[in-house]
Amino acid sequence: MKAKTNKHLENFTGKLMKENSLDKPSVDFTAQVMSKVWVTNTAFVYKPLISKQVWVIIFVGIFSLAGYLLLNMTETPSRSWFSNIDLSKINFPHFNFMAGSKISTVSLYTVAIATGSLLIQISFIKNRFNKRLNT
Repeated sequence: MKAKTNKHLENFTGKLMKENSLDKPSVDFTAQVMSKVWVTNTAFVYKPLISKQVWVIIFVGIFSLAGYLLLNMTETPSRSWFSNIDLSKINFPHFNFMAGSKISTVSLYTVAIATGSLLIQISFIKNRFNKRLNT
């Protein structure tokens, strides 16, 4: 059945191709097309997701928080920098499953270093893609 249909279609297309010849474009076809093409000189302008002002505010906030914590430390040495922060006033009743657990200093420093490394890598990757867009 399919072979018969395909043969019928081939015969039909063959007749159409014999009856119609190929159309040739006019001599100045390319010139006419190019005259209608609009040339724009607008280049792609890269707009970052986070502006420089916001980055400055973020870094100033981080450094001011670190300075505040360093300057307001007690005279007695403590085990970690975060022991001076009083979080007892904050109460989340749904998150009391973590009430008895303690985070070790090594884990806390590991998370802080990993976060810092991630931020540094993001800035390097951002610069790389910016250079690729500019070339």
